[in-house]
Amino acid sequence: MTAKYWGKGPKQWTPGLVSALTLSEFDMAPSPSAISAASPSGTQIRHQLTGQNLENPTQLCKWVIHVPEVDYEAIEELQDEVEPLFDAQNPSSWPVWQQEMPISLVDSMENSLAESNFSATPTTSLPISTESISQSVQQTPEALAIDALRMAIMAGNADSVANVLNAAFRGTSENDSRSIYPFHLAAAFLDGGNTCCGTLHKLVRFEYNLPLRDNLNDLGHTILDSFMISILRSHTSLGPERVSTGFKPPHRYPGEEKDICGRWDADSPTIRSLFRHGYSRIPTQWKHPFCHSAVQAVCHGLITLFARGIGPEINSPSGLFTRRCKCCGLELKLGPFHTLVVVAFYLAQLGMAGETLFGPLAVLVCLLRLRGRVSIEAKVSVKAILGGAGSELCDHDPIDAIDLLQAVPEDVVAQWSSTCQVGWRCILGVLLEARRWEHQTSLGEVASPFPEPEEDVTSCPIDLEFDWTFHSEDGLNLPAGSPISSLLWATIQTELLTYRRVQPTDRWISDRFSMEALCAWLTGDTETFETALVQEDLMMHEGPCCGWFDCADVFLPVASEVCTEHFMNMDVYGRASFSYRPDIFD
Repeated sequence: MTAKYWGKGPKQWTPGLVSALTLSEFDMAPSPSAISAASPSGTQIRHQLTGQNLENPTQLCKWVIHVPEVDYEAIEELQDEVEPLFDAQNPSSWPVWQQEMPISLVDSMENSLAESNFSATPTTSLPISTESISQSVQQTPEALAIDALRMAIMAGNADSVANVLNAAFRGTSENDSRSIYPFHLAAAFLDGGNTCCGTLHKLVRFEYNLPLRDNLNDLGHTILDSFMISILRSHTSLGPERVSTGFKPPHRYPGEEKDICGRWDADSPTIRSLFRHGYSRIPTQWKHPFCHSAVQAVCHGLITLFARGIGPEINSPSGLFTRRCKCCGLELKLGPFHTLVVVAFYLAQLGMAGETLFGPLAVLVCLLRLRGRVSIEAKVSVKAILGGAGSELCDHDPIDAIDLLQAVPEDVVAQWSSTCQVGWRCILGVLLEARRWEHQTSLGEVASPFPEPEEDVTSCPIDLEFDWTFHSEDGLNLPAGSPISSLLWATIQTELLTYRRVQPTDRWISDRFSMEALCAWLTGDTETFETALVQEDLMMHEGPCCGWFDCADVFLPVASEVCTEHFMNMDVYGRASFSYRPDIFD
């Protein structure tokens, strides 16, 4: 059984082997009428799941702590003969475990399909013989390898992703994996509670065998769009049909079954019960604000994709919130920063209680550090984008992201929480500063990418040996940015590496990072960023240069490399996962 081509024009493919052959009664998708109920309320769940004690998932995240890889020399194990009795205090007397040869994920899936291990239904009751399945799989191993890659990405198993790629995708063409759009899939199944950017890093290592430069998927979404969709899916009540016309009925976001910050996944009993009883959408009350675990996963994912400059163009037009003018028929596509402004708008308008907009602020500054340009204009109908009825006449104008943000009516912003209003002003301040800096740079008014000596910074603090390739045009060509955005990027990185909400009563942002102080600094009410990270010299940062830290890994530092003292509160081992930080240049 192979994936069949249907229709004319560009090839489109039917679902892969696993999805076609392994849907059991338990996992079968609910009917369209049930799905249209989409996101149930807590009362609906309690009434319909009779006999079940389905509690809301915890509001407390999990998180990933990256650690530097340590070189060590392995000690050869002693191969003593197994004795009936051995000394528990003497490891050399312990028997050696007899390990079987490891089996690959592809082989495991092939065996499971042949033996019907994916289903509780007896093989004699299946509508197709296991022998025919086994023969079909053997005849089309490429399709099974693609299914294995899809499963490994969705599970967030970085090691399995690497193993499948090494075993099945060496030397293959890009078309072999394009049907699943692996980078879009990884962004849809971000796992900030367990693996962070690990899966994306494994995919990036195969940029010559996987279509990393193929920025658009079959829905017209860029890879960056997939990150934006994950943010909206997990932290707002906005329906997917309002985000993209590509989400056809039954309307559902990709990756609903996996929470970004690790509070649930497809194996969680609550998720399985929810879906089994006819719901495809996550209840709104299960969600919470755009938390630090999710922000770190998004930022580290963007760094993994864009820092080296080998991936897609970061300033490509977005495929989200696309509209068409009712008068002239022109398709109105946003730029990436326009889309981020709309995401921030819906986080404030339809987000969860406690939202601060720190998340979109962090993503904004991260994109600026990765060559994003806020001054790019797009033809936009503000009314159509922000939920208005639009006009029968052409009401679209070429505007940049700042114009779009400022077009949001003040009476709408006034209805938001005070924290969202402060966050909104911070986002505006950063956008204005970035546009001013881009304008000065384009006019040649900034002779060097670094601030002048009178601002107490004469050169980039990053190791000079690496500096040439870091900021130069014939190297990575990463922008230094303005002193304001650079210092802000340093504080954002430090905040993400050192703080999580440990107790339900804890704040979503630490006391060391003040959005109010940032707002005052950006609006000129204060001359400095009067927040503890800066005022108390808590960061190992030599000044507002480029915002990256001079450490063993510039792009993915660890807490001990950015802090002058230990104040991280994340050593909660029941909720923290520890993983080696990926080497961006590996």
